[in-house]
Amino acid sequence: MTQHIYLVGFMGSGKSTIGKALSKELGRVCLDLDEMIEERAGMTIPEIFDLQGEPGFREIETRLLLEILDLPPAVVAVGGGAFIQDYNRSLILEKGFAVWLNIPVDLAWERSRRADNRPLGRNRESFESLFFEREALYRMSHLIVDIEGKSPETICDEILEKLS
Repeated sequence: MTQHIYLVGFMGSGKSTIGKALSKELGRVCLDLDEMIEERAGMTIPEIFDLQGEPGFREIETRLLLEILDLPPAVVAVGGGAFIQDYNRSLILEKGFAVWLNIPVDLAWERSRRADNRPLGRNRESFESLFFEREALYRMSHLIVDIEGKSPETICDEILEKLS
């Protein structure tokens, strides 16, 4: 496969963890979009949200997604909201291969609720609302992998099997 592989899904689904493991298996670089955004902005994601709001954050995110297109094929761990933006989703679906790491809402909440770096995951009610709002868009991915009860290695094996 000569395209980027984009790991998409809700916060807490393990995109960064699976991205690192999958990139090792494929001999590719792993690009973590959230880390790239923080590096580019020189501040944390919560700081970006506080200073520039979600629109400012999404603008940086889209610019970086466009820049990634010029790089050699990589595994790209995409922030939970990047795939929800129409332009970003079209870009990912047309230029790459999208894998949705499907996580149940309760597990996503357990993994995300204590994290300081998740500005959209601070309230259970709004968290669930956002989760179910995004679910239909994640389903547009090329591949859906259920992650509950599976190790990162098992998830990677499942993705690799379906890619071959």
